[in-house]
Amino acid sequence: MTHQIQSQFKQAMRRLAANVSLVSCNVNGKRAGIAATAVCSLTIEPPSTVVCINQQASVHPGLGIDDPYCLNLLKGGQEDISNAFGGITRCDDKFAFGNWNQNSDGVPYLSDAQANIFCTVKSIVGHGTHSIIIGNVERVLINELGSPLIYFDGGYL
Repeated sequence: MTHQIQSQFKQAMRRLAANVSLVSCNVNGKRAGIAATAVCSLTIEPPSTVVCINQQASVHPGLGIDDPYCLNLLKGGQEDISNAFGGITRCDDKFAFGNWNQNSDGVPYLSDAQANIFCTVKSIVGHGTHSIIIGNVERVLINELGSPLIYFDGGYL
């Protein structure tokens, strides 16, 4: 693929509006999390999700087969949390943003997200720089309905 096609593809994908989620898990006994927009449902039978993670991301080592994780669906007004998990803040410091709890597996979850979807990794497919993580849904918490936090062309809507 030429550099020109890569650049054009990146520009085109910035025009694809997406809900912002946080992927949170444990990596070697420590909390880890990143902001992600490449998140979607896969099937209802069984309830499952797909999330695409860069293999260099801090959460990647915590997402092996049978590892638990949480998808935290952000709402409007949580831009500061998204920014912290989007790379501005490092390590455990990012968990100072928002109200965090842990489930019985020790997986951190944002208690004031629109929803928390607790999953277990069932399949991993590598492609280029990323891994496609397929997770079966184990539990869901639904909070007060709000407008979703949408990322579009490098900013929030």
